[in-house]
Amino acid sequence: MIVSGAWNISNTAEHTRIESKVEKVFRNPNFKEINGGAYESSDVALLKLKTPLPLSDPAAHLGTICLPKAEEHDLTGTVCTVTGWGSLDS
Repeated sequence: MIVSGAWNISNTAEHTRIESKVEKVFRNPNFKEINGGAYESSDVALLKLKTPLPLSDPAAHLGTICLPKAEEHDLTGTVCTVTGWGSLDS
């Protein structure tokens, strides 16, 4: 399960909180775990949810990141950074 739209994931009464079940996890084939929990590289995954998130609902406070179209920018060799937060344990 994932939690979206929450400012405090511990607060289960938050009105913007949306809980979604994960249908499938797509791990990076180059993912490498070391030392029983540290991640060496490629620690990214895509999650397919069982139901879509309500992105068009302004009350949900959800959004997406914008990625350039392949033909617009060649980012080969560019250092890019993506940040986020979450728990690796359930």
